[in-house]
Amino acid sequence: MILMLFGAIFTGAGVFLLYKALTETAMLWFMALIFTPIGVLIFAYGLFWLGRGLTASVAPGKVWMQRSIFGIRLYQRQAPCSNPAQLQIKETLASTTAEGERTEYFCLQANVDGKTLVLAEGITGRDAAEALKQQVLEALLQ
Repeated sequence: MILMLFGAIFTGAGVFLLYKALTETAMLWFMALIFTPIGVLIFAYGLFWLGRGLTASVAPGKVWMQRSIFGIRLYQRQAPCSNPAQLQIKETLASTTAEGERTEYFCLQANVDGKTLVLAEGITGRDAAEALKQQVLEALLQ
């Protein structure tokens, strides 16, 4: 939502500069041509993140995942998975607050036959990611 807000602000500033450029100096044309595309790209990226979806399932010996955007299925993958070494935790994002508190976000992936299947994303903290990995391993190895 924040990306969409910043994108809307940049796009609005670019359109306003474009409007003012019609009656004033050429420098406003230059600014409008910078602000508008940047704003549209930020807005589109925020919209993409807002609409992204991930569905995953784990059964003994196999994993399945489906990626969608606004409920429309983009692709799905499934693979046999029986080796604990195939599951990996990967850090995807880290943020720091004004007070200096650092938050790390992780995803759980299954790497099978050269394919990477994301089973969970946006996991806050390494401990939570490790606990989820352990639960998935228990479900896989039943």
